[in-house]
Amino acid sequence: MAIKGVIFDVSKTLIKPYPSSTAAPGVVDLINHLRSLGIKIFAFENDGPQSKVESRLQTCGIYFDEVVTSKEIGINKGSPAWIDYIKVMHSLSANELIYIGDSDLDMRTASQSRVLYLHAGWASPQGKYGILAPTPKWVSVVVQHIFLKKHLWFWQLNTSDSKGFPVRKLAMIDGNGAGDEEFKYLMVAVFKSKTPSTKVGPILLADFVMLHLLASIYFEGIYQDIDFWTIQPGHSPNSFSPMTQHLDTAAKLFRDKYKNDLIQRGTLAINSRDARKKGFLEALKNQLESTNVNPLYRGQLQGKNILYLDDFITAGPTTEISRNLLIEAGASKITNVSIGKYGYDINLVSLTINGWDAFQSTKWDSKVQYKQQLVHGSTNPLALTEFLTSYNTMLHETI
Repeated sequence: MAIKGVIFDVSKTLIKPYPSSTAAPGVVDLINHLRSLGIKIFAFENDGPQSKVESRLQTCGIYFDEVVTSKEIGINKGSPAWIDYIKVMHSLSANELIYIGDSDLDMRTASQSRVLYLHAGWASPQGKYGILAPTPKWVSVVVQHIFLKKHLWFWQLNTSDSKGFPVRKLAMIDGNGAGDEEFKYLMVAVFKSKTPSTKVGPILLADFVMLHLLASIYFEGIYQDIDFWTIQPGHSPNSFSPMTQHLDTAAKLFRDKYKNDLIQRGTLAINSRDARKKGFLEALKNQLESTNVNPLYRGQLQGKNILYLDDFITAGPTTEISRNLLIEAGASKITNVSIGKYGYDINLVSLTINGWDAFQSTKWDSKVQYKQQLVHGSTNPLALTEFLTSYNTMLHETI
């Protein structure tokens, strides 16, 4: 799945404020480029009539598939009825659309329908929510090189653990930079060593990777029934991942709740790589004894659907301890998504602990019983090829 339609706010986003009939700089080129990619163009404007809005757009050289005003919908923007209309009339689903606007009304129109919202920075530099699109050319290159992707995941696993609890894990690329050594080095530097992000053409590498990850989550439709988004904590208390800012933005876009402190690091843990060198069991102990579910969320996770993100999935000790903690805290469904996956196998772990309280630190002792299953995920090499092509072409873009 990929983007098939783009919805634009008219006033300021496409056309300079009324009574002007001049297009915003760069917008005509953007619309023409999107149309050349086979993407439908829709224009939303509260004030009609429709014929008047169409005439203004055509005078500016902006061509569209449909103009929608409050006359057709019966209510002003801010209601999901606007996007429901587009979905029905053009046989499109929410995650085949993106919305580009410059106001809170635009943002609410999109978020009420769980449609990805981009804030048009060229029309209004300040926006509380949404992915900031600084220029029309930025939208053009991001849509072409990221939001038209067809292969969402390189590695995935859909199975059940030894207790029968469903397990779903997805990784966008492999741990080897999709086969590009330079990119691998840069990605590890940004997401593991937390060095300042380099650029991929006109955008930061961290933004490039996270936009790709968001696109995979969006097109897969995972976000649609999520109650909480969370992230694996760093190996020390109060450490934050470079993924944090992007995930907070994404969760707000879809009216979900991103809780970066849902899983907390109570004590300093051994670096995961060093812990794995001591063996899988030691790596499990390292994670269990240093993490717990934040007691602030006691009673809030029962029956909830959680999207749990990490930068890289390895053999499983880190993500599996967190998965077991969330299950013990009451979650009914957990989807584990990561940027990359090292290897094809993973060890699924099922913990049973007498008197276990997932909201407190736990000592690995004789009360801990666990079962371990080595399972093999499925892979799609085309996802690596597509991602690497995106990276290499983005390197030569400008905005």
